[in-house]
Amino acid sequence: MIQDPYGALTSWNKSLHFCDWIGVTCGKRHKRVTYLRLNSYGLEGSLSPHVGNLSFLTGLSLGNNSLQGTIPHEIGRLSRLRSLYLYQNKLKGVIPANISGCSNLKYIGNISSMEMFGVFGNPLGGSIPDTLSRWEIVSEIYCSHCNLSGTIDPLYNLSLLTYIHCTNNQLTGRLPSAFGGMFPHLVSLLLWGNQLTGPLPSSISNCTRLTNLQMNKNSFRGKLTIDFSKLKYIYFITIGYSNFGSKEADEMKFVDSLKNCTSLEILDLSYCNFVGVLPGSIGNLSSQLNYLSLEENQLHGSLPISIGNLVGLSSLYLAANHFTGSIPSTIGNLQKLQSLDLHKNQLSVIIPDALGNLSLMIKLSLSSNKLEGVIPSSLGNCHQHVMDVINVNILNGVYRKDETDDDIKNKETNVVEECVGLIVKIGVSCSMDSPQQRMDIKKCGISPSLGNITSIEVFSVTGNVLLGGSIPGTLGQWKALKEFYSYDCNLHGTIPQEFGRLTRLSILQLGHNTIHGAIPTNISGCSNLQGLDLSNNKLVGSIPEEISYLSKLANLGLGDNSLTGGIPSFMGNITSMEKIILSRNPLGGSIPDTVGHWKNLSLFYCSSCNLSGTIPHSLFNLSLLINLTLDDNQLKGSLPPVMILPNLVFLQLSVNKLTGYLPPSISNCSRLGHLELAINKFSGKLTINFAKLRDITFITLGQNNFGSSEVDEMKFFDSLENCTQLKLLDLRDCNFQGVLPVSIGNLSNQLQFLYLNDNQLHGELPESIGSLSGLELLSLGSNQFIGNIPSTIGSLQRLKVIYLYNNQLSGHIPDVIGNLSLLILLSLFSNNLEGVIPSSLGNCNNLISLYLYDNKLNGKIPTKLLQLSNLTGNLNLSHNNLYGSLPTEVGDLKMLTGMDLSENNLSGSLPNSLGGCASLLNLSLRSNSFQGVIPSSLSSLKGLMNLDISHNNLSGQIPKFLQDFKLEYLDMSYNDFEGEVPMLGVFSNASAFSILGNSRLCGGIFELGLPRCKGTHNILNVYQEDETAKQNQETHAQITDKWLDSILKIGVSCSMDSPQHRMDMKNVVDELKHILDNVKNIRD
Repeated sequence: MIQDPYGALTSWNKSLHFCDWIGVTCGKRHKRVTYLRLNSYGLEGSLSPHVGNLSFLTGLSLGNNSLQGTIPHEIGRLSRLRSLYLYQNKLKGVIPANISGCSNLKYIGNISSMEMFGVFGNPLGGSIPDTLSRWEIVSEIYCSHCNLSGTIDPLYNLSLLTYIHCTNNQLTGRLPSAFGGMFPHLVSLLLWGNQLTGPLPSSISNCTRLTNLQMNKNSFRGKLTIDFSKLKYIYFITIGYSNFGSKEADEMKFVDSLKNCTSLEILDLSYCNFVGVLPGSIGNLSSQLNYLSLEENQLHGSLPISIGNLVGLSSLYLAANHFTGSIPSTIGNLQKLQSLDLHKNQLSVIIPDALGNLSLMIKLSLSSNKLEGVIPSSLGNCHQHVMDVINVNILNGVYRKDETDDDIKNKETNVVEECVGLIVKIGVSCSMDSPQQRMDIKKCGISPSLGNITSIEVFSVTGNVLLGGSIPGTLGQWKALKEFYSYDCNLHGTIPQEFGRLTRLSILQLGHNTIHGAIPTNISGCSNLQGLDLSNNKLVGSIPEEISYLSKLANLGLGDNSLTGGIPSFMGNITSMEKIILSRNPLGGSIPDTVGHWKNLSLFYCSSCNLSGTIPHSLFNLSLLINLTLDDNQLKGSLPPVMILPNLVFLQLSVNKLTGYLPPSISNCSRLGHLELAINKFSGKLTINFAKLRDITFITLGQNNFGSSEVDEMKFFDSLENCTQLKLLDLRDCNFQGVLPVSIGNLSNQLQFLYLNDNQLHGELPESIGSLSGLELLSLGSNQFIGNIPSTIGSLQRLKVIYLYNNQLSGHIPDVIGNLSLLILLSLFSNNLEGVIPSSLGNCNNLISLYLYDNKLNGKIPTKLLQLSNLTGNLNLSHNNLYGSLPTEVGDLKMLTGMDLSENNLSGSLPNSLGGCASLLNLSLRSNSFQGVIPSSLSSLKGLMNLDISHNNLSGQIPKFLQDFKLEYLDMSYNDFEGEVPMLGVFSNASAFSILGNSRLCGGIFELGLPRCKGTHNILNVYQEDETAKQNQETHAQITDKWLDSILKIGVSCSMDSPQHRMDMKNVVDELKHILDNVKNIRD
């Protein structure tokens, strides 16, 4: 024994005869040990194999201790042993097979004389052995909380069983339909907390002596057909958390049979997926019933008035159903009711006055209904306990924020009568008939009169966004106040100075409001303050020195304000600090060395604080630190070579100016889950041994310089295979210059996001990449990969995004990409891919954007590709060798926003169906061989912002509807258009469109220099004649300036960042010749 807290074994020494030792019983005649009784002494240790030497032992009772290890097989020598109690320990392993040697054992063993078997509370594991079926006279089996798996089949032959308690294990299988007939003497059946499936056998009705039936939290399915009328002695039924919904009309008929269960006290049918009307026969249940739960089902219809007959009820839970109508006033008859939960239904009309009769009420929850009218003043009679009317009107209840519903259901809490009275008064005020008499919700706030309730210890109005108003200074009279919660209440104004009087206050939570002003200096008066949350407000100024006087402060939240003045060095004086959040304040300054005094610190969160300087190395010696988040600052310097952070889970230093190499000692942070150091200036070879970081899930090291030009530069990948929880690996833009190792295929099957883009990786893509079965995003763009795209990529069934752009990949696009049914984006542009576009891409029904431009693809555009209804982003097939006509199916892309088919060999007329692409913002058909007129159906493309149809063989007149579009740029140059150029819309700005190379055009704005259209006498002619008159008055220098302006615009176009937006040099020459000809004409 390594622990003996009660000194049970202190008498076990040579000064006393062993028969006088505590727990030892000897025979009267031979003084041999016959019984060891040491249960419930808190003993820790193991069961010694020497116990097998006590050959006269008849009883061994060691239950309710903390014994560990296994049951020694030597126990099988004890042939006289009749009882063995080992329950409620930490024993594991298997029950020794030779225990059958204990031939007189009546309470455990592989023998026919077994009467009771109890090993509950020991993590034994394994399954129930078949040999238990030999215990023909066993009546009680207790195997709860033993981590057992498998089925309970070995019990089915034990017809004398009265108690079967095998709860909270991992037992599986279905109960046989004849289950009830196997156990005619059964009194208590407890199998809750397992994984049993199938229907609950109706034969359970035959267990007529049953008093306790607990089968909840399994996976039973099917209609509930037990005839409970035969179970006259039952008092406890819990079968919740299974799926008994059948959607049959008589699904709830079993309730009728419950009326014969006259001893029934507990009925839990929650989370059963029942669908139907709650029958009126519910009122016929036992008057002994004190707990009824039917919450989280799909029951509908009205609540039956007969529910008022259940006079013994103390708890009634009908929440989260679809009940309609009014709350029956008969509920007021339930004088013992303490908890009533009807929230999340569709109840309407008023809250009945009769609820005021429930003087023992602890909790009343009516939220998320359609109740109306006034809050009845009779609720003020419910004054003995806390009344929590969650979200009905203004207040969210007067209970602790950290209490769960289960806590409140089972806990009685005293409350000051005045508090309930004030809640009722607010409700009544808000419900007055006259709008002038009602309380203004925006101005109601926290009533100053609450300050008169001087005995309040805990105050919570968290989550009441309609509360508003300011915090009254009168709350400073709450001398007994220990906890104050007003999170997310739309409070404004300043923090009252009076709060400094609250010397007992331990928690002050005012986060997520709009409180402004400075942090009051007299906050130091709250000398017992342990938690202070002022985050997400509008506080200004600096952190006052007085805050350092709070010697017990452990948690400080000041994030998301407008605080300045840096992190003061005096903050290091708060040696009790455990968690500090200062993020998203423009603090500035540096991190003081004194933060190293926070020996208990577990969380330091200071992202986006405009911090500069270096990170104090003392931070990396805080052994309890779990979260160090300093991202998005201007921190510089290097990380220390040695880090002593055994508990660190989050290391987030991204977006700073940190330099130097990443220390290998990061590998010693064995609990690390998030390593985020991206967007810094780290350099040097990556030497972290990731094999030690078995729990890591996120690694983001991108946008640093880890390129070393060494042959084994990418060797670190081998160590990543031990990171079995890895979900994200971001190594983009790190200047890696090696071959992607085959070991990449050994990465975790949990990996969802892999970024290696913008490096200098070369060689072929390894086939093993197809082993990353969990991958959702693969980004390998902007490298120097060559060879084919591996067909194994088709195995990545969860893949949604593929970036392989800007490499030197060749060969065909694999057909197997069509297997990726979840794919939403495929980007393969700027490679050397050839062959046809596989029609299998039409199977990617979730595809949103497709980028295949700047390759060597040929063939026709697959019609199946144009029928993808989810293709709503961009379709870019430009700069390839595609030929043929534009399929009419293009009109099916009704939600597509961008299409670029330029620089191909497409021909034929533009299909009328192109007008069906009504969502297009950008359309480029430049440099193809399209011919014919622009179809009138294109008038439906009213959202177009950029249209380029230049360098084709299009003809006819320029459609007038184009001037009605909100085009930012239009290029129709080098076609064969004729006739009049419109003057409105995009045509009114010469720099926003181009019509060069269309020699038969006329008219348009003056800057075009086109001839006047013949035979026209419209306003355009008048405009041109006026312009001619003005020109005659201008000097040659002014005319020359106009053409110089056009030359400058050509220069700007030739200087655009994107090559695609620059003017082609052939077009530049033609444009300059055109300008020169016009200048000569004017001079002539």
